[in-house]
Amino acid sequence: MSGAVRPLTPVERQLKVHTDHSIRKAGGLDAFEVLTRVGRKTLHDYGNTGNGKHRDTFMPVDVLADLIADMRGRGEVPSLLTYLCDLAGGVFVPLPDGGAGAGEMDLSGWSKLIGGVAAEDGAAVSALLEALADDGRVSADEIHTGEILEKLTSVIALLCRLKIHCERVVQQEGAA
Repeated sequence: MSGAVRPLTPVERQLKVHTDHSIRKAGGLDAFEVLTRVGRKTLHDYGNTGNGKHRDTFMPVDVLADLIADMRGRGEVPSLLTYLCDLAGGVFVPLPDGGAGAGEMDLSGWSKLIGGVAAEDGAAVSALLEALADDGRVSADEIHTGEILEKLTSVIALLCRLKIHCERVVQQEGAA
């Protein structure tokens, strides 16, 4: 058996690249080291793609949670989290403030949230239909001037909040 180390797979390489990038965005090794349970060298090893000795060293989930909490406090999302969401076949959608922590809703709360979903959905659909009306396609300029991405992001966030509230009801009532 040879002493050669198997190279990183493309996914492993991207995990390390995104880990390194996320740590840099969090202020670097020295800044992030004080916020988590591991030291500077270990943090470096999590993102090290150049040394086969560390090919099996990846960031544990509790350290990732520290990274997410730190960056969220600054209004940022670690690229590692975004990449993991992509690997799972999804996307990361940040919720508006108060989304996940909101308390139990009454009829008025449900009505406002559902009404917000309907209004934002209508705005996004209208903007897309308006863009399509002139030539049958949606251009980058129309997306920008119609604020289509912003409208879609808003409705997605509201739908996520609605989903969280529905999940909370199911959880509280013990239904499956």
